[in-house]
Amino acid sequence: MHMPRWASRITLVVEDVRFQRLQDITEEDAIAEGVETERCCGVPSDACGVYLGGCCGQPEAMEPVEAFRQLWNSLHDKLGERWEDNPEIVALTFVVHCCNIYKLAAEVAHA
Repeated sequence: MHMPRWASRITLVVEDVRFQRLQDITEEDAIAEGVETERCCGVPSDACGVYLGGCCGQPEAMEPVEAFRQLWNSLHDKLGERWEDNPEIVALTFVVHCCNIYKLAAEVAHA
C-alpha cells in the first residue's frame, strides 16, 4: 500500500478467505500464525522488571492455541478486543512468492 509495486520483493496471493470466531482457531492455524510454543521466563534487571533476556531454567511448553490467545490479548487488549469476547474475524490463507508482483504476473501469463 505504501510501496510502489515495482519495488516489491514479495507477493502474497490470497488462496482462501473465511469468516470465523476467534476462538475457533485450530492448533495448525495458531502455528501458521507463527506463535512460539516454548517460552522462557525473563530475568528482570531490577525491581522495575526490565527484561534482560535469557532463561531462568527449562523452557516451558505451551499449547499453540493458548500461545495465540496470549499473543492476541497482548496486541488487542488496549483496543478492547479481548480473546474472551470471541469476535468474528476474517482469516486469510495465502501463498508467499519471493518475487516482484510484475515478475509473478509475467510468469503466470506465460504458463
